[in-house]
Amino acid sequence: MKEISLEELKQIEYDILLSIDNFCQDNNLIYYLWGGTLLGAVRHHGFIPWDDDIDVVMPRKDYEIFIRKYNTPIYGVYSSETNKNYPYIFAKAFDKRTRKIEPIRYSNQFSIGVDVDIFPLDAYDNNKSYPRLVRNRRIMLDLWRWSITEPSKIKSLHDIGKNILIYSLKTLSNQLSRRINDLSRNIDSNDKIMLSADSNIDEPLIFSKNWFGNGIKLIFENHEFICPIEYDKVLWKCYGNYMELPPKEKRVPHHTSVIMWKEGA
Repeated sequence: MKEISLEELKQIEYDILLSIDNFCQDNNLIYYLWGGTLLGAVRHHGFIPWDDDIDVVMPRKDYEIFIRKYNTPIYGVYSSETNKNYPYIFAKAFDKRTRKIEPIRYSNQFSIGVDVDIFPLDAYDNNKSYPRLVRNRRIMLDLWRWSITEPSKIKSLHDIGKNILIYSLKTLSNQLSRRINDLSRNIDSNDKIMLSADSNIDEPLIFSKNWFGNGIKLIFENHEFICPIEYDKVLWKCYGNYMELPPKEKRVPHHTSVIMWKEGA
């Protein structure tokens, strides 16, 4: 198998994004560029020079249609709802011709391929049940993080106990992932939405629904994609002064995976 270069990786991710955009238009689904991809569209009109991934968000109802129906000869999608072995909280649209070997700590050795992360946006319920949701989500998220951790070398009794916990949870990563999503799925709200299926945040991010709306088209590389209509407010909430570049030492690619073309691709 031939290893995929960084420039090839970005092109494959971009092609997946084009496919997602086409699929959503054909099926009347809503999506928005998200995270560093949204920031890249606004600040760089494309990839952040040192970034190497693409993120998208969708309202929950559109997300669930997408994960059930999106499939092409080249691209597919994995989610905890549609694949019992899939360990992550959010979905990934991926290129079937590629294979990505994740760092060992994300084990279960679930090999996907070059992918685009897709997060659901859920309604936010501003009442007494919300603190309970946050608490339960944090418990589930902590357990999920343990479930995808690689056991450590045994140097003490503490390591033995830690490894027993990890092995006990490994078979539950998919169930924990689905449970975290279930905590947010059935909430009803007219004016606020939240991002709760991101494993990198301890508490859900809450936004005004009006910040997203029907979206606005912005250039990312050579094509227009849908972004939150109030993208400035979204980016300020997520990053603060997002137009200020980070220090040079932080301008480094994220991925640590080994990415290959499959035989015959």
